[in-house]
Order: sequence, then C-alpha cells, then structure tokens
Amino acid sequence: MNEKAALSAGLDRNLTALVFMIGHWQLKIGDPSLMGWFTVFSYYACGGLSLLYFFKARSRMHTTDRRFAIVMTGLLFFLGLIKNFNLLSAITEIGRLVAEKGGWIESRRLLQLALMSLVIFGLAIVFVCAAKKKSFVQLWKSHVPELVCLAYLFVFVLLRAISLHQYGVLLSREIFGIRVNWIAELAGIYALVIVLLARMFGKITSGWRR
Repeated sequence: MNEKAALSAGLDRNLTALVFMIGHWQLKIGDPSLMGWFTVFSYYACGGLSLLYFFKARSRMHTTDRRFAIVMTGLLFFLGLIKNFNLLSAITEIGRLVAEKGGWIESRRLLQLALMSLVIFGLAIVFVCAAKKKSFVQLWKSHVPELVCLAYLFVFVLLRAISLHQYGVLLSREIFGIRVNWIAELAGIYALVIVLLARMFGKITSGWRR
C-alpha cells in the first residue's frame, strides 16, 4: 500500500513538472525582489485604475470608448500576470529548445532579428488595416495617450521576450544604482496612470459625451 502511494505521489510530481516546467522555466513567482513585486503591483494598480475609470465614466462614453476601456483593463492585468509569473522566460525557453532541436542555436541571433522584424512588420500591417476603419480613427483621436502608452509597454515586453542580446545588456545597465529595465518599464506604466487620472478628474475629456 505504501509502495503504491509512493509511486502515485511520484507520478503526480512528474505530471506536475511536465505541466508547469518548460526547459529551465518553472511556473512560480518570477521576480520575488522588492522591485519585482512593485512592478507587478504597478501593473495591477494601473489595471484597477482603468477599471475604475470605466465604471466612473461609462455613462459619458461612446460604445467604442467603453470597449476600449474594457480591453485596456484586460491587457494591463494580462501584462501583470506575465510579469508576476515571468511568462516571458517560458517563451524564451520554448525558442531555445526549438533552436537546439533544429540545430539553429549557433545562428539564434539572426533568428531573433528575423522574429523582431516579423513582429514589427506584422504590427505595421495591423495598424495600416485598422487605420482604414472609422471606429479606429475615432478611437485614435480620442485616446492617443492611452494607445501610445500601451504600444510602448507591448513593444517593451515583445523585445524582452525575443531576448536580443544588445537589448538585454541595455536593460541590465544601472543609472545611480537603478536598473534601466525598472526605469523603462515603470515609466510606461506610470505614464498611463497619469493619463487615467487626468481622464478621471476631467483634465482630458475627448471621447466623452458632453
């Protein structure tokens, strides 16, 4: 009976490892440091502020603006989860494992550059196609600050996921003991916080019905 229980426990552990481990990555808190937790909190706080902004102003917002506020809230919480559990490392590990399996590990820099070019090209196509739609034009006119902040954060996250060496070296540098990575990421988050606070206190009212 004990042998069966031990075997079952071992099988459960192996299954858990298969589900929650990708290469060297494991599903756990990605950065338990003070700045790591502060960045995660900042994403969630910004998402909560976005949700509060939606509930406060939805009666004065057009349908497109309401949908945008909901999507923005979801994206901010999603970015918080990515940071919380270091999901970018999982993507990086998948890329490394695929490169090793295919024998491309020596030329991974070229693959990273190609992937970055593909992402930029894809985003450009999406933007051009969306720009032809009236609803997007209206959204762009009403919410340029939010869109710029969100685009900045997503480009930041995508470049970190691609894991370019030069980009990683730049982010790991320090200015007066503060890592560039912290400055760059928190700047995007709190720029959006400022925009949302300005919306809530009526300093920016475009997109609202009078």
